Amino acid sequence: ARLDHAADALGEVASTVAQVGEKLDKAQRQHQSSALQELRRTQTAQDRQRMVQQFTAVSTVMEEMAAEFELFERSDGTSANLVSDVLYEFALEPLDVSCRVDRFERMTVEILAMRGEGVKVNKAELTNEISKACGRTFSQPSISRTQTSWRLVFCEKPRFRAVMGSARHNCYNNLLCGDSTRCFEDGTGRYIAILSDGMGTGGRAAVDGVMVSDLLAQLIQAGVGFDSALQIVNNAMGVKSGDESTATVDIACIDLYTGITEFMKAGAAMSFVREDGKVHPVDAPGIPVGILEQASFHCTQEELGSDDLVVLVSDGALCEGTAWITALLEGASDSKTPQELAEAIVAGAVARRSDEHDDDVTAIVMKLHAYSQQAD
Repeated sequence: ARLDHAADALGEVASTVAQVGEKLDKAQRQHQSSALQELRRTQTAQDRQRMVQQFTAVSTVMEEMAAEFELFERSDGTSANLVSDVLYEFALEPLDVSCRVDRFERMTVEILAMRGEGVKVNKAELTNEISKACGRTFSQPSISRTQTSWRLVFCEKPRFRAVMGSARHNCYNNLLCGDSTRCFEDGTGRYIAILSDGMGTGGRAAVDGVMVSDLLAQLIQAGVGFDSALQIVNNAMGVKSGDESTATVDIACIDLYTGITEFMKAGAAMSFVREDGKVHPVDAPGIPVGILEQASFHCTQEELGSDDLVVLVSDGALCEGTAWITALLEGASDSKTPQELAEAIVAGAVARRSDEHDDDVTAIVMKLHAYSQQAD
């Protein structure tokens, strides 16, 4: 309830800022006539609009967190106390520990802690001890770090795990690449792959691609929802430089408990799914970040099972069409690892290029494995 109230309050602040800005603009227009005054007025209005967007983004984040809390049916205070004891044994000072159980009786442990200077923590050992304390089996945590604290999230071991491989070709073998990737488990039973393609090639594109992928990963790992994270990044693209900065965003989010995979795209290239040996494309056209004031994903879902593949590529891989990628994936034996498949896609795209131009090419391949299976 407190988060809902705070979110509503921030939403009202954003609305108020917009209304005040409109009134100030009206008053200024009555008294300003010179070109310099008009330029200053325009800049002030732009700065005010960015402030409104940031307040709105924060409001949405808090609404998402409030909704997330509602998914959990109860808190386990006894387990939280036991987890705190374990943290002290690892020289971690707990600032806040919550053990939440959802409607499916799955527990999530969320920890905010301080780490002593020079202290090293073995994640496997910490996971084992917290599992013992709670009487459950957890996967290793997702960790988000700031200058003052660590946020660790443990979730119960899911049905699947994702094995990932990635490969990249830099345009004309440049040192810098406009494509940037981040892949990680978020600590709540989801495997997330992010591919961002900074528009163009070389240094400017590399800065945009890395900025987008890194910021998105940091926000998502900190618990911010996908839509809010995208809007925050979109706002950041607008203020980082006076020049236009744009980048595509391609996200695949795999629920490791169910196999349901959500594809979220903002101007990104087509993806591919191999399900029961058959390949089909996944496309969701949209607009890259950094162009419009409001950014949004175009989304679609697939339900996958063991041995199925998810493939993300940048647009440089599609210059000669998609039929050859479909044939490559359908013809690949089960013994082919995701890394081998990613390298084959990138090499194939480079070799097939027929227009005497080059481009950055990136491929991410993820394969689902049931935990009873031996992963590649």
